Amino acid sequence: MTEQQDASDVESLHELLAGYQGFGEILQGVVDISTSVVGRCAGSRIESALFVRRSRRKTSIVGSSADALVLEKATQVEDCPRAEALRTRRPAVLCDVSSDTRWPQYRESLQQLGCQSAVALPLELGEGANAVMTHFAPHSGLFSSDVISEAERCARRAAGVLRAAARIDDAEQLAQDLRSAMEGRAVISLACGIIIGKKGCSQSEAFEMLRNSSNLRNLKVHVIAAEVVAGTGQTRLPPFER
Repeated sequence: MTEQQDASDVESLHELLAGYQGFGEILQGVVDISTSVVGRCAGSRIESALFVRRSRRKTSIVGSSADALVLEKATQVEDCPRAEALRTRRPAVLCDVSSDTRWPQYRESLQQLGCQSAVALPLELGEGANAVMTHFAPHSGLFSSDVISEAERCARRAAGVLRAAARIDDAEQLAQDLRSAMEGRAVISLACGIIIGKKGCSQSEAFEMLRNSSNLRNLKVHVIAAEVVAGTGQTRLPPFER
């Protein structure tokens, strides 16, 4: 790989963050760039899939193509390179599905889908997160030591981008949660005002009516409050016992 190509690859990864449009788009961009870099080094078309698991988030699986997603999902077994990469924190290489004796169920699935070799690389995302990039090749022996070294370097850079993207995503989620909490409080306050006007009760008594109705209907207090504010007529507030 030339220095110019290397600089271009780094720039492409940085541009993903500069144009951040969501964590999902970052995942897809990282997969596409990694596939291009490793495929160029291997001198062959390859497919790639990225598996990401984060605390309090749904597991994400992103592929370089529909075929990559099929390969990744069809090979989700406990005994596989991805599991070994997560356990050892090192690349797990399957050079040839025909001759390698490890991961029998995984190898059989790959063969059925026309894949002859694969390499799984762990990405360090920090505490509470796991990620593995798996590259699939249609021929055996493509993942030489040089190709694996390049794939590892690409994985380290990709992990840096993903760590930064995860921090942005967490910050956006926190902001959304805070906005939702503030909006919920505002609705509850409005609903209490409406109840006070209708019932002639105190603020605490109005809130107690909302809470009692919430318990009876198994709904959040802010949902009951929103119904009161909207005047839907669906909310029946139990009387407050003084």
